[in-house]
Amino acid sequence: MVRYQVLTHRAVKKFIDTLDRPRRARIDRFYEIFVLYGNALPVKYLKKIASRVWELRPGDVRLFLTIKGNTGYVVHAIYKKTQKTPKKDLDLAIKRIKEEVG
Repeated sequence: MVRYQVLTHRAVKKFIDTLDRPRRARIDRFYEIFVLYGNALPVKYLKKIASRVWELRPGDVRLFLTIKGNTGYVVHAIYKKTQKTPKKDLDLAIKRIKEEVG
């Protein structure tokens, strides 16, 4: 079985540090699930929202990442308040993917 790893952008780490303990614990569990199953997770947990952008979905927080090989690069995070992903957040995730991952 192939194991994945998760690398988190410093801005996302700062965002996660501001969250309450239950949300941080839920994010940790989702990271662990991602490490085991990668992009084979069902849509309930992980959804592709653009060509290189995936959305990890722990509760009301959305983590935007890209997957390259066996590594998930988490580049942006938001509170999900509406059904539709805000364009500015998607654009920022794409920008960080280009800068950080290539």
